[in-house]
Amino acid sequence: GFANYWKEIDLLITELSNMNVANQFNNIDSLLESFSKHDFPPPFIENTAYFIEGFESHAMYEAITTISHNRFYNLSRLNRKLLDKEHWDFLKSLPDKIKSGYDFRLLFLDPNSSNEIIMASHPDHDFRKQLIDSIEIAKSVLSKFNIDYTVHCKKYSIVRSVAMVISDDAILYTPIKNNENGQPVSLTKESFNIVNIKSNTGYELSNYFLNIWSNSKPI
Repeated sequence: GFANYWKEIDLLITELSNMNVANQFNNIDSLLESFSKHDFPPPFIENTAYFIEGFESHAMYEAITTISHNRFYNLSRLNRKLLDKEHWDFLKSLPDKIKSGYDFRLLFLDPNSSNEIIMASHPDHDFRKQLIDSIEIAKSVLSKFNIDYTVHCKKYSIVRSVAMVISDDAILYTPIKNNENGQPVSLTKESFNIVNIKSNTGYELSNYFLNIWSNSKPI
């Protein structure tokens, strides 16, 4: 039963504990042992890549779009950087890719969302106008490259808990962070993780995106 799995996990934790990584694993073995005594099923040990900075940067989008073959989803508020001139080569290639089955989806925060949602999503006083402008820019840029924004773009009206980009089988994500006043901080160049979409974490994140997509409106 579960006992065999816990033995394997103990071996893994011992190996991790011997690594010189700022002692970050020192208490995991005792924590897992405590969980095992409280009727928890064994955990899934998954591979995650952690980057200390770079989320929502032009470099991140460039790295993704140059190798993306099957899908590109973005759970953003403005999608501003992706639609900048730096990535027009990618956008220019999309019509042919889409004809071959490429799945391209962008999510924007709806500028008609309630004041509570707008205020919880960004501290700027003119943020609602920024959202309106970003959607108009998206319509203009995507139309320029013959991409039907009514199919590939939607707007949501919730306070998201995570920002993410899904490219093929990789999910790049970072949780929404707040300052001491409870206001969201900028995610540009923030730290982020990468997981496989087929992992348990990846499955939850991809479902999160798809649920928001299915409950959102075309821009």
